[in-house]
Amino acid sequence: MKAHLGVAAALLMGSTAVAQTAPAQAKKGKQEQQPKLVVLLVVDQLGADVLSKMEPRLSPKGIKRILGGTRFTDSTYRQLATYTGPGHALLGTGVYPHKSGIVSNKYYDRTTGKSVTTLLDPAHPLIDSPADPEDDSSPEKLLAPTVGDLLKQKSPDSKVVAIALKDRAAVLMAGHTGKAYWLSESTGKMTTSTFFESALPAWVTGFNSKNPMDAQFGKVWDRSQPAAKYFGPDEAAYEGDYKGLGKTFPHKITGKLDKPGPDFYTAFAATPYATDWELTFVKAAVEAEGLGADAAPDILAVSFTAPDYAGHAYGPDSHEVQDSILGVDRAIGDLVTYLEKKVGAKNLVFAFSADHGAAPAPEKLAAEGKTVRRIKKAELKAAVQKALQDKYGPGEWVSALEDPSIYLNTKLAEEKKIAPAELEKTALEAALKVPQIAAGFTRTELIAGTNPERPYFKETRLTFHPDRAGEVLLVPAENSFWGKYGEKSEGSTHGSPYGYDKHVPLAFYGAGIKKQVVKTPVDQADIAPTLAAFLGIEIPNADGQVRPEVKK
Repeated sequence: MKAHLGVAAALLMGSTAVAQTAPAQAKKGKQEQQPKLVVLLVVDQLGADVLSKMEPRLSPKGIKRILGGTRFTDSTYRQLATYTGPGHALLGTGVYPHKSGIVSNKYYDRTTGKSVTTLLDPAHPLIDSPADPEDDSSPEKLLAPTVGDLLKQKSPDSKVVAIALKDRAAVLMAGHTGKAYWLSESTGKMTTSTFFESALPAWVTGFNSKNPMDAQFGKVWDRSQPAAKYFGPDEAAYEGDYKGLGKTFPHKITGKLDKPGPDFYTAFAATPYATDWELTFVKAAVEAEGLGADAAPDILAVSFTAPDYAGHAYGPDSHEVQDSILGVDRAIGDLVTYLEKKVGAKNLVFAFSADHGAAPAPEKLAAEGKTVRRIKKAELKAAVQKALQDKYGPGEWVSALEDPSIYLNTKLAEEKKIAPAELEKTALEAALKVPQIAAGFTRTELIAGTNPERPYFKETRLTFHPDRAGEVLLVPAENSFWGKYGEKSEGSTHGSPYGYDKHVPLAFYGAGIKKQVVKTPVDQADIAPTLAAFLGIEIPNADGQVRPEVKK
């Protein structure tokens, strides 16, 4: 960790005065008691629409308990790319991709000429796990400090721990000075990278030994509630057979393998059993790290990953997603009860939200007579390539497509002395002719802020970072999409500026928090500043604000 403190220090330089003066300002009035532990609970893929359908079936001790604090019923993301990376980055930092640099889950790296995962860092591999080009292993590319980074600047003895089954979720919540742990789907064990640790702590290796995922091989996942309580069909044509789980309950978890291996670990991660396993690890972390045990305030961030894997495979209205959410509900109830006993209810503050929602499967809506489709990358590339080649001559004009960006061959354009704005405009005009592409903007327009009142311009500009985004950014029509899941014929995804993706749950619960329902529209960027305020710090240049309604 020491080798990386320089990176963190550079990001924190602009926040020094804020972090140091916040306590002094508090002394002028009544000194407020800070929580010993702030807990951020994130569900990976939970739209407000899905929660509203599920809420009657939830336990009063789980998610409903958190919703019983200050609940915001109209909280949304304002960015275009509603994906795991940008969502968790915002929750951790309070800034959108235009400042954080996390523009999507993948982007085209112009220095290497390759598409890469957003947090790829070969210099910091996973510990005790084989290298994978899809690994997101460090926060080096995160260009903003997290609440945890700011807390540790103010209070070096504070601890920041982030946990998820998905790597990028844990890394982006941990930031540059915290600790991040996640599942290696190659080994079926919890791990971290050499950015955070030189070796796995003894308590992590102990957990992996005492709780082997291999022991779950062949387990059967069935519904946790009577089938009649689940809305919609258990089987639909657009549902996938995720790693051999099959399309209907019950699901035998083997990954189509004869013995435990990577496909089994990936399949297991999509089930509520994985949520239980993750919860066991969270408790082990609280014990081993001594979270909330001393005067220095700590942060625990947990992202429950299983609903996202189930949602991509089966769709957000599937029985599998419903059961996965019930699993998260049980885990949250268990965790809150455990922490209130361990740390004390008067010492805890919780925030609950999601990194994004999800779109209904296009095939489901098409069967209802709606005009929707999965837009193929090849179709987009061919349209843009033809337009540029017809106008400017032969050449490989499209370097990459990574939703929401089209990356053009700017070196070729320079050689042919084509003005960037002209190149971008020609490409955009071609892309807009592809069915179900609703809007698009060029790099030149986004940098200049041209005609900002156009639909989706503001959302796209918040997603745009000049070092990571492409020459053209596209907005698909509602309920249509392109990218990784546009290439498939089953399941669903997210990543749009529409309500089903951007409208998510938000609630605060714990010591000093009012019990109320707030219907005023709020921004997901408000979560990080509000949590920071409980810790006596401020976020410099935040895109959100402290929600004054929360505190008593």
